[in-house]
Amino acid sequence: MKYICICIFLILSLLLISYSHFIFEINFNNKKIVIKLKIKLLFKLIRFNIQLYPPKKKKKKKRGSLKDLKILEKELDNILNLIKKVKIIELYSNIYFSDVNPYVTIYINALINGIYGNITNICKCEKIYLNIVPKFNENNIKGSVKAHIKFRLNTMFRSIPIFIRIIKLKSKEGGKNDSYKFNTKHYGDNS
Repeated sequence: MKYICICIFLILSLLLISYSHFIFEINFNNKKIVIKLKIKLLFKLIRFNIQLYPPKKKKKKKRGSLKDLKILEKELDNILNLIKKVKIIELYSNIYFSDVNPYVTIYINALINGIYGNITNICKCEKIYLNIVPKFNENNIKGSVKAHIKFRLNTMFRSIPIFIRIIKLKSKEGGKNDSYKFNTKHYGDNS
């Protein structure tokens, strides 16, 4: 029993010390979009492949609001500190954009190149490949985007209290089912 506890402790400590790798892949062809997440843990020995979009089960979409941004504003410093600890290893993008109207193609090409320039200034990646190929003879867009992110699991455990505080703040704001708290008794003639 003692050796089993020691082995479990060593495995948990290795998990906390080792890096976790999250690889987001987005493939799109006109209106068809597929988003996949690959997770590699414990020196890349444990691997998970998850398809994020289109989901296996259809869920009812919940719309966000400006209140959600106000809630996040209170925790912005903590979220930014966590993001600084995340390392972007690889950023890959290969997009083929085409439209029969050459002005639209040139404008979209310039816009995407501007976005690429800002990404290269903000992100300090080990590997970066950002490409766009304009075509002028057909109407479609296709390509793939890949982001490889690396961080330690103890960073994820430190983020759990932040998420708990955000959830508590959101529940204090109230929702659609809070109408029972108000006095609905009518006074006077409303006709």
